[in-house]
Amino acid sequence: MYVIISAKSSPEILSFTNHGFLNYARAIGFSIECLGLHQGDPQSANLGDGRGDVNETAVIRENFRIPVLGTCIETLIGGNHFRVFPQTGPDANSGALFLAASKEEDLSEHHDIIPDGYNIGRDELVLAAVGLRSHNGVKYNTTVSDVTGLLQAGSQGINHGIAQDGIIKLLTVTIVDS
Repeated sequence: MYVIISAKSSPEILSFTNHGFLNYARAIGFSIECLGLHQGDPQSANLGDGRGDVNETAVIRENFRIPVLGTCIETLIGGNHFRVFPQTGPDANSGALFLAASKEEDLSEHHDIIPDGYNIGRDELVLAAVGLRSHNGVKYNTTVSDVTGLLQAGSQGINHGIAQDGIIKLLTVTIVDS
């Protein structure tokens, strides 16, 4: 997980009820998968919250700022996507959202992660998020800070053996008055 949405974010951002998180994702240029369809096995992660390995809650894809069909384009030509894992277990019920971001190849390459795809996916996601964004009448301000020391740089234990730089981006998302 190379991006974390802080538990200090506005509660609506951390919620999957009332489309709070999804509205934010759309504000930064992402949305649910093409026509709501997902193929492939769910990915799992251990967030250290006492639940062990848990499956992703959602897969969110770049939509190229094209409502409805943008994620279908991403499915065909590749692009950025992230998997969402809420930290809600009994040992660490922070409510923070851990995001596994990556940049992937097109469909003909079976959506393999591009070289340096974890760092690139993270950085593109953060670039899209930081600052003032809005969607559906809701305005968001996102700030970022770097967290080091939680993840060792390199490819050991990293899916697909793709090296990453060990930097985690901590986003704090605040809903601002219209």
